[in-house]
Amino acid sequence: MNIVVADDEGIIREGIRSVANQAGLGFSVWEATNGLEALHLIQKFQADIVLTDIRMPEMDGLELLRNLKENGLHVVSIIIADYEDFSMVRQAIKFGVAEYLLKPASVSEILEALQKAAQQVLQMKSKKGTPLSVVPDNRSNEKPITVALKYIDANIRRRLTLTEVSKQANVSPTYLAALFKQKLGRTFLEYLISRKLEIACVLLQRGYQCQEVADYIGYDNPKYFGQTFKRILGETPTEYRSRLIH
Repeated sequence: MNIVVADDEGIIREGIRSVANQAGLGFSVWEATNGLEALHLIQKFQADIVLTDIRMPEMDGLELLRNLKENGLHVVSIIIADYEDFSMVRQAIKFGVAEYLLKPASVSEILEALQKAAQQVLQMKSKKGTPLSVVPDNRSNEKPITVALKYIDANIRRRLTLTEVSKQANVSPTYLAALFKQKLGRTFLEYLISRKLEIACVLLQRGYQCQEVADYIGYDNPKYFGQTFKRILGETPTEYRSRLIH
């Protein structure tokens, strides 16, 4: 299957390409920096799936979806949008968007959206009588540490425990704890906190208030979130946000 990823931020395109390549679904990925480039690539390579940002130069994501619909191009569409663009997602639904994700989307969220899109493509081809390829489900063959990391990303807004995550990975808590030390060089809790703070930094860079960020990553107590942030990163969330803005 051919996928076109449209986003004006290179790091996001690279991240999505990496997830698609690791999915084991046989994707060929093409990158575009705006909707106009994406439209050209979709037509040139007969893309099956397009994963697009909303705000882009020259042609935005909504205009891209409108063009696809008007030109009769049957492409399964996924949108990745910022929180402030959520109202625009409603407009995208009119153009038949299949999935939408909010930034910063986790690896597991992107992977799940791609898997659903791939299944939808197969269903469309089946109705048209196009020969089907098999989309393998590799989740049962995934290593426990991979399952654990994906589960953490998918549930980053909750209070997770080693016991809960180990059940999802189908291993004992002791074994999973050892895997974290062996593979990542840190304890489960150290990784969990660092992952939450990575997402916190992204949200702070986008101008979110400290209270909003704390809520998003599962800290009920903003003061404790601030203390943890400073202990790990050497400055408070407010200081970090102010430094970037100014």
